[in-house]
Amino acid sequence: MTEASNSPAQLVISEGDLDAAYQRHRATIAAVPKESYLPVNIDIESVHTKGMASLMKVRHLLPEILALPQIDKELVAQCEDYLRALGGAHILHLAATAPVGVLPGEYEGLLKRREIVLADATNLAVRGLVPADRLGELRGPVSPQATAFDVLAILKLLEAHAEQIQDKSSLTAEEKALSKAQAERVLQALTARAFSDEEVAEATRQRQAAFTLFVRAYEEVKRGVVFLRWHEGDADELLPSLYSLKVGRRPRTTGSEVAKGSDSTGEAPTASSSGPGSGGVNGRPGPSTPVATTPSAPAASPIAPGLPGAEPFLPH
Repeated sequence: MTEASNSPAQLVISEGDLDAAYQRHRATIAAVPKESYLPVNIDIESVHTKGMASLMKVRHLLPEILALPQIDKELVAQCEDYLRALGGAHILHLAATAPVGVLPGEYEGLLKRREIVLADATNLAVRGLVPADRLGELRGPVSPQATAFDVLAILKLLEAHAEQIQDKSSLTAEEKALSKAQAERVLQALTARAFSDEEVAEATRQRQAAFTLFVRAYEEVKRGVVFLRWHEGDADELLPSLYSLKVGRRPRTTGSEVAKGSDSTGEAPTASSSGPGSGGVNGRPGPSTPVATTPSAPAASPIAPGLPGAEPFLPH
């Protein structure tokens, strides 16, 4: 994370298209060290939609967060715009990696072809004329490539059992030929791209850098929210983990999560490390966090001093 700044940072809450945001922050994105890149292992479109919804819920807290010490004010102030920039980088990545020549109508037609040939093959399998287990190996219509290979595999299966299914298949020779031709057209189109390998690699790198920058900003905002909403305990409901995006659910903290440091909220944004948020995970008390207790008669703590849930003022 970049060094915290105490200089004033202008809060950026501006609507605008994603490409414009990407162009505004292109230099900042390019400056993200490659060794710090985070893997893009979550759906960027969900991150953009649900992440923006979460950030909008804490907009009223941003001025207070910016006033906290040891907060990276630039990350906090630009967080929403960084998210828009990530959306812009994602669009460029999609454009660079998308195949050319596969029109939506072509793929929709192939999906219908798959349904037709699969229905015929399934009917024949029920009657014991073709092996049913081969149909279980199909990948399903999860992508144009998978759909095309499914169609070709089904047609090949029917061809291999042509004698057994003669006069029993509902498919005509013309339907089989059209299905095969359409599947092959889609596969051929998938091999063509409008961008070079170098351009695809650069678009992928830019998206990964933009993702890393936004995650850092989001976690910095989360640190501030955890501190300000410590007593309410609803930081995870306001800003859920980007890797769950289950707004309204508060994940339980486990020992393994503490060990892994699953959230970047384990450090309070104050000069002292003994305030709320210190050592905590997901907005919950950590080993060195004082835990508020209700007035009661002194009793020996069954938990060792310094561990979560222990009386914070036991003599050492």
